[in-house]
Amino acid sequence: DPADAETLVVMWVDDGFRTAAIGTASGSRGAVLDRARIPGADRVTAATEIMDFYGWDISRLRKVTP
Repeated sequence: DPADAETLVVMWVDDGFRTAAIGTASGSRGAVLDRARIPGADRVTAATEIMDFYGWDISRLRKVTP
């Protein structure tokens, strides 16, 4: 619903644009996205650390496999 739309913030992207840490400006939602089916653990760790640095509750992150 466009009425519920929130501003999306890109907190971090790796040099190769393979992994990103994104979230809503309010902090209500966040995610680590990766282009690969099996992402690089070092990039996921970096993205998670950035989210933690910016105040996201990283304990709420869940791994989702397609």
